[in-house]
Amino acid sequence: ASRVIAIAAKHIILATGMIERLPIFAGNRTPGIVGGLTAWQRATRFGIWPGKRALFTTPHSFAYRLALHAADAGVEVQRIVDSRIAPLSRFVDFAKASGVTLASALAPSHAEPLKRNQPGLRVGFAVNMDGISQDSTAIETDQLVASGGWQPDILLWLRAGGADDHADGRSAAH
Repeated sequence: ASRVIAIAAKHIILATGMIERLPIFAGNRTPGIVGGLTAWQRATRFGIWPGKRALFTTPHSFAYRLALHAADAGVEVQRIVDSRIAPLSRFVDFAKASGVTLASALAPSHAEPLKRNQPGLRVGFAVNMDGISQDSTAIETDQLVASGGWQPDILLWLRAGGADDHADGRSAAH
């Protein structure tokens, strides 16, 4: 049964939800590159995992859990590349214990198709420490799961009737 609750408050916080953004690098929209959340939903809802091998890149621990599920499904997890210098979590430990190759302090630098109109990618990574950037050897894979940052999903606010601009140019969410 539905009910209405009235709450008096000095400030109200509207939690709009979040959407994942792919990290920015050359070729980040190349076929075969997918965000972590999309890969998770595709695998859990539909049982789909394109290709037999996958690379994972992430700034957080979510991709480790996803990579372990992919490995359990028979996907060769070639590497989990973490942009953090020394990532620590139970999922990092689980991945190490499972024999997954890990790399840290790296971020994708570029991605390109292996052959025109054929599946497969060549993905390069770069290390950037102390202002010195150095490319690593590119890795060939079937899929790159590129977990990115999260940003508020303003569409939910707009669908609920929220305005996107005031006459003075400030956001309605302020």
